[in-house]
Amino acid sequence: MISREAPDEVPRVAFAIPRSVGNAVTRNRIRRRIREILRQMCVGGDHLIRVQAPIDHWSHDKLSATMTDLLSSAPAHRARNGVTP
Repeated sequence: MISREAPDEVPRVAFAIPRSVGNAVTRNRIRRRIREILRQMCVGGDHLIRVQAPIDHWSHDKLSATMTDLLSSAPAHRARNGVTP
């Protein structure tokens, strides 16, 4: 996940979900679920989310906890890789 946080902005989310994760219905369901979680978390800014494994069977709680962990680690990831917001 790559993230540029801006709490005052409406969140903009881009997804990279390959066909290996599932068919179009599955990939779109994953997008909708992640968008809803980000909306509930009130996270603004720009986010690029790459899904590498099928997560459509995950519970809402597990997906929400994973997104919280990813968002909390995104700034450290940017700093390690030399990417500036």
